[in-house]
Amino acid sequence: MQFELQGRRIYAYTGTKSIVPSQRTVLFIHGAANDHSVWALQSRYFAYHGFNVLAVDLPGHGKSDGPALSTIEELAHWTIELLNTATLHKATLVGHSMGALIALHATAEHAERVEKLVLVGSAYPMKVSDALLQTAHAGDHAAVEMINVWSHSPAGQTGGNRDLPGYAHDHRDNR
Repeated sequence: MQFELQGRRIYAYTGTKSIVPSQRTVLFIHGAANDHSVWALQSRYFAYHGFNVLAVDLPGHGKSDGPALSTIEELAHWTIELLNTATLHKATLVGHSMGALIALHATAEHAERVEKLVLVGSAYPMKVSDALLQTAHAGDHAAVEMINVWSHSPAGQTGGNRDLPGYAHDHRDNR
């Protein structure tokens, strides 16, 4: 679904369903350098279980026009403006990493607009490596690689976690 917000084209994945004003809404907010696709499975699940879903591409991310907004406060305000544009009064906000900070700030400023708050992979303060910040500010694609590598534990990158059902990179293990 496309929206026009602050003079820019904004994309939000709806789980292939139309917005129904009488239904409850879940708004998924991705982290830095990600887009709506990180919420693909969750979006479809909620959309097919009676919820409106907006898995948004933040400004300057994915299919949304840029530039990216530079502060959590600006992004939280933008999130509430998105609800206004979509004519949705209230939503459950689900945020991952930077998206969690956005959801938290939006809730603190506009609690009456938030039904529930879900924070995934969050911390406050959320420390970001100087090397990552410098690489990102330089526009170097290596910043994306840093985020992807640093966002997962070493075991998660190489597999070998025998305690998670259905998860194995080593197909020679026939247990």
